[in-house]
Amino acid sequence: MNTSKFRSITCVLFLTWFLASCKQDTLNTPVVTDTNAPGTVSNVVVQNLNGKATLTYTLPSNTDLSYVKAVYETSSGISTQVVASRYTNTLTVDGFGDTLAHTVKLYAVNSSEVASAAAEVTVKPLTPGYVLARRDLQIDATFGGFSITTKNPVLDNLAIIPLVDTTGNGQWSQTVGMDNVYSNDSIISAVIRNQPSVSRKYAFTVRDRWMHYSDTLFVTLTPWFEQQLDKTNWSTFVLPNDATVLNNGGYTWPYYMWDGNFHPGWPATYFTVESAIVPQMVTIDLGAAHHFSRFQVN
Repeated sequence: MNTSKFRSITCVLFLTWFLASCKQDTLNTPVVTDTNAPGTVSNVVVQNLNGKATLTYTLPSNTDLSYVKAVYETSSGISTQVVASRYTNTLTVDGFGDTLAHTVKLYAVNSSEVASAAAEVTVKPLTPGYVLARRDLQIDATFGGFSITTKNPVLDNLAIIPLVDTTGNGQWSQTVGMDNVYSNDSIISAVIRNQPSVSRKYAFTVRDRWMHYSDTLFVTLTPWFEQQLDKTNWSTFVLPNDATVLNNGGYTWPYYMWDGNFHPGWPATYFTVESAIVPQMVTIDLGAAHHFSRFQVN
């Protein structure tokens, strides 16, 4: 008798029996199964805030209480919910885009996901943050574009969306470089550049993270003219007491000073001689007289 073949058959039979005897265990199930609904949330106190409301309440006494759930609409037809654990008696309902009255339904839910009857309260949020920001929105012409400033007193996550009517017939778009401004600072400030120095119509709206949009601010403005200097006309100009500069990387030092690129290391660098006095200075001849609107230093 072939014993190795017999052992193989025995192993297959044992594995088949072992797999057939296995069963699936479901993990993370409640220790106690309770199909009875818990008591309701009571003594709800509402504090209305900008675009939201804080609810403080008394929890039911059920020992297997898991959490409290608030169900409400941020605006007509847009339903959402907020959950707070049993270890707190406060939750915040937010995302409201108006100051109208909204009904909030509070449910106590046990560990078996059985919910109580709803405890209904009415909240009436104060003016949302995106509306406040729109009220203070200020647009001013500046070099090569325009500045955007506004206040965000409730520190909401906001986006300011700029648009321009490039054709003059009401077709609004965002041109290259005209990006949204995102911020949750108390004072929002930004500058949009690369705009032509011609009179055009611009539009601005403020949006919050729940996709509520403010009304639109329309302005007609002319960005101040600016253009980048032609740096091929620049050269070195040695004054008394200027540091002596060494050549590096096959180019003289001015090439790396103003070629518009960031050079982090050797050989794209420049050096002065060790004997130069401190502070060490170098002088650049710009080739002509200029009014500087802004400049960038790497």
